[in-house]
Parts: sequence; C-alpha cells; structure tokens
Amino acid sequence: MITDGPDRRPASRRRFLGAVAAGTVALAGCTGSSDPGTSGSGEQRETLSEPPEWPPVLGDPEAAVTLEVFEDFNCPHCQEYSTEQFPEVKSEYLDPGSIRYEHRDLPFIHATSWQAASAVREVYRLYGGDVFWEYKSKLMESGSQIRNNAPGIFGEIAAQLNLDSEAVREAAANRAHDERVQADRSRAVEYGVEATPGFVVDGSVMSGLADARSTIDSKLSE
Repeated sequence: MITDGPDRRPASRRRFLGAVAAGTVALAGCTGSSDPGTSGSGEQRETLSEPPEWPPVLGDPEAAVTLEVFEDFNCPHCQEYSTEQFPEVKSEYLDPGSIRYEHRDLPFIHATSWQAASAVREVYRLYGGDVFWEYKSKLMESGSQIRNNAPGIFGEIAAQLNLDSEAVREAAANRAHDERVQADRSRAVEYGVEATPGFVVDGSVMSGLADARSTIDSKLSE
C-alpha cells in the first residue's frame, strides 16, 4: 500500500481514485504556514512572446531516465517534499543532468488545489520554467495559507516575485487552466498513482521517494 508522505502515504486506491473522479475531497491534517511577506520591489518581469509546452522540466530534457512527480499544493506531504526532500533530489540528479524531472498537477484535496494548479500554470505560461520553479517553491512554503487565503495568496506571491499578480490571481480564481490540469489527473489515473506526492519513473509508479531513488540509481548504473 502506498503511504501518504514521500514514503508514508496510507491511502486506499479506491478512496483516492474516487476523490480524483469527484474533483475534491475534504481537507484533513494540513499543517504548516509561513508569512507570505510583502510585495516585491522593482519593475515587473517581462513575459514570454509564446507560452512554453507543458510540463515544466528540470535536469536534462533528453536524459534516458524520466521522473514525473504528481503534487497537490494543499498536500502537507507535498509541501514537505518540496521544502525538504526536493533540494536533495535536485542536487543529486538534476544539477548534474542525470535525469529528466517533470512537475505534474494532481489536485484532489480541496477546491483551492485546483486554483493553485491554475496559478502555477499561469506563471509558467507567462514567464517560463525558471520563474515557474521559483513561484512553485514559494507557494509550497506558504502551507495552509493556500486554503485559508485563496485566491489572494496566489497574487501576493506573484507580487513578491515582481510578476503580474492580477493575471495570476484571476487565473487561479477562475480556474483558467482546469482542462489542462485534468489532463495531468487523467495521466495519474492511467499510471495508477494512488496519492500525492506521486513518483513515476519511466512510466512505472513508485511506492515512495526512496523507491524512486533506488530505481533511478539502478537505471543510471546500467
């Protein structure tokens, strides 16, 4: 059974997939918060002339091994993974270009999970990958404020980074990217991902981060 943290996510496949089909489930057990801070200073960053293709990628886009990570921004274990485990993954596998790393959205905990997914996608659409990862990191650090202060929190974080805060807030409030978010959710169901964060290595679902790292290490040593 897959556990509900990076390596400890007790959630039945039936309950999880039922929540995915329904779109939301009741939020329980969310922890952690941080001060969203004040607005950034300086000129607003320039937007891209054309939106990049989804998904956002780190590491080597042409690497032989691909790790897809499915996340819900309201999931406390996703927040823990983002702030505590992801930096290690980045240092060990992404900075050296050993693997291709993809972010995937899997909102199911709360309606604001969908808003968060639209917010990060709007940032990616407007500014591209580097700014996406910066925004995503700060959003994960905001913890329970995602649910408690949505949709304003999405614009506040955008303002801190000198982004178009109104565009990001409106995209979140209107769930402007729901159709594209649903494509990631369908992908998760097809794989058989049972909880978040969900780790998929070359199309195979892992039981947690430790399993993913072990599988990656094995593939890299071949």
